[in-house]
Amino acid sequence: MNKRTSDNVRLSPENLDEIRASVDWQALFTGLGLRKAEQKSKPGDWWAWSPFHDEKTPSFHMAAGGVWYDFSIGEGGGPIELVQRLEGGNCYEAGRAILERGWAHASVDLSAPVTRQRDTVRRGVTKAVTAVTEAEPPENDPIRQDLLKLCQFHDLLAERGVSEETCYRLGIGYLPQGRSPLKGRIVFQVRDARVTKHSEGVRESVILSHLGRSVDGLEPKYLFYQGFHKSAELYAQEQVWLDPEAAAQISATKAIILAEGPFDVAKAYEAGLRNVVGTFGASLSVTQARKLRAMAETFGAEAIGLELDDVVLDHEVPHVHVRKNTVRGLKTDHSERLLPLLGVSLDAAEELVASGGWGKRLGKNMYATSIINRAMRDSGIVTDKRQSLYSLRHWFQDQLTKRDVVDRAQAQLMGHKFQRPKYGYGKDLIELREIIAEFAIAAP
Repeated sequence: MNKRTSDNVRLSPENLDEIRASVDWQALFTGLGLRKAEQKSKPGDWWAWSPFHDEKTPSFHMAAGGVWYDFSIGEGGGPIELVQRLEGGNCYEAGRAILERGWAHASVDLSAPVTRQRDTVRRGVTKAVTAVTEAEPPENDPIRQDLLKLCQFHDLLAERGVSEETCYRLGIGYLPQGRSPLKGRIVFQVRDARVTKHSEGVRESVILSHLGRSVDGLEPKYLFYQGFHKSAELYAQEQVWLDPEAAAQISATKAIILAEGPFDVAKAYEAGLRNVVGTFGASLSVTQARKLRAMAETFGAEAIGLELDDVVLDHEVPHVHVRKNTVRGLKTDHSERLLPLLGVSLDAAEELVASGGWGKRLGKNMYATSIINRAMRDSGIVTDKRQSLYSLRHWFQDQLTKRDVVDRAQAQLMGHKFQRPKYGYGKDLIELREIIAEFAIAAP
């Protein structure tokens, strides 16, 4: 609960830590009148012309947490140091200035006394805004800051049974020094697997934020950077998308395990579980639930989710129409596409239609992937336990890349977003069939 304080009460060192952890760095950047260099700046990574002298080339950099560095003068720091440098005063006066301007928050209340009527209005507005933001929190943009480069292994991790290997895989470490508000805490890196403009249509790991866990009882127990929407993410979500072992375990167990926090995920991971993700508290948001559903539907969902109307055999080029239907949706608009049927896939489609469809198993992708993975192992098609049905998608992408198939045709076949401006309609079914024919698996 916020405490009352008069203007002559100084902030405490703990208040300064709260300010560093909660600062809205973009509001700070704008509020201090820094001139943003739009062409050089990226989301979560802003540049400006130095506020300390005139210059032609922008040399001032700021990122998450208000961490800044001016390359022209060789100085840097955090939000409090920047206000001190620009406006003078000590660190407590700079912290008070940041609070008064609404760029951060701490466990002190510098506002005017609140009347009962104003308090009722304020609580009503807060409730309404919270309901909206909890229903659909904004997406977290990737950042370039990587605190793990400054982290090391800590005795607390060993005491909790978390090995250095698990820390490396999940992005965990102790931050011993630096200007970050997470200094002196166990740092958990929050990542996601996303398609970026440099990833050629496939998912790759991106950093979204860091959170710090207290090691000596210091409050708060968990510290998040201001602006990070924890209800929009799941801890270790990138592992589900990128780790073949996770895909294999999800297919085999027909389950994704949901833990309450990062430490619980790390302990499960240490025990050999890969099909596990975590929330950042005891509640599950709508957005997090949707992410879980998307993960569950991904493995094998496109084939087992086909209705008979989606399988077109009476056409010059037999094909399937991957689209939203009565049993499943699509992750993105780009996922909808036409896929030619050749070789073993054509035989399987003909058998599916002849048998009247999937029947009661329609849409039960976890059941199908489990059966298929077992059959692949029993037949000797795969010899590595980390390989699974989902590995075929990576193999398919590799075959396209090896044959120098143009990016747009790859995007059409994989269901990825084409990153450049579109002209015309791309490849037709005959052309797509010719591409696949070079490596299609023949029917036995």
